[in-house]
Amino acid sequence: MELPFPVANFLKLAEGAAATYFRSMAPEKPSYTRSQFRQASSQAPRAHQLLQAAETRLRSDPRGLRLRWAPSPRIVSAALIAVVIVAVMAGWAQGKTPSSGGSPAIPSFSSTTRTAPGRAPGVTGEVLVDVVGKVKKPGVVRLEASARVQDAIKAAGGALPGTDLSGLNLARRLSDGEQLRVGIEESSGVGAEAAAGAGAAGSSGQSADEGGVAGAGGGKISINEASKQQLEQLPGVGESLAQRIVDYRQTQGRFQNLEDLRNVSGIGEKKYAALSGMIRL
Repeated sequence: MELPFPVANFLKLAEGAAATYFRSMAPEKPSYTRSQFRQASSQAPRAHQLLQAAETRLRSDPRGLRLRWAPSPRIVSAALIAVVIVAVMAGWAQGKTPSSGGSPAIPSFSSTTRTAPGRAPGVTGEVLVDVVGKVKKPGVVRLEASARVQDAIKAAGGALPGTDLSGLNLARRLSDGEQLRVGIEESSGVGAEAAAGAGAAGSSGQSADEGGVAGAGGGKISINEASKQQLEQLPGVGESLAQRIVDYRQTQGRFQNLEDLRNVSGIGEKKYAALSGMIRL
């Protein structure tokens, strides 16, 4: 029976290894003693018997030379743990992935911008206001377009102690380029002219404050600066109408001209005609 190539090759390698072993045991210059020779002679038959036994086994079962992989229990356990970890991670990743049936809902936000309380729509930028009178730091101050009278007074260092601010509407919104008089009493030029020819009425010595009432002195009320109580002194203007005028100033800003007063609810053509000679901006 002819041995397959791997088996024959193995036998040749084994014989070569045995010969190499015996040669390495021999010194370069043979100087065997009698006991060494006996020992070598006794080992040679044993080696020959082992080679013969291997050759006989391989001839009877050539497949015995095939290498077989027998993994250790430690390797098997490590492989099982790795498989479990991979399976868990795959399941977690699948749960994080959005389903193909539809995309996740994204909350929508309205693009409508809300106007801050007290600020009229479209009011942006800054205003310059000249603050004069009884303040700690009179002069021009730069404020936001939505600023009020109280903001201008604060920017000017605040009012001096004892200053009466009751004649000012602290909640009124400012306009660019205006002059804010704090604690200053002024007589209207129209009132002074009327007082010169008013006789007894002019001799009364009464002077109209800022936003004062039209009367014997002919002073006109400022529809932009008068308080609610001062507006109520106009003929035909009661508490509710005066409040609507104040509310209009706070929401729409200062009156740009006298005719804008007709935009206030309750003031028609006849009432405006009756008030036009008693009011000013």
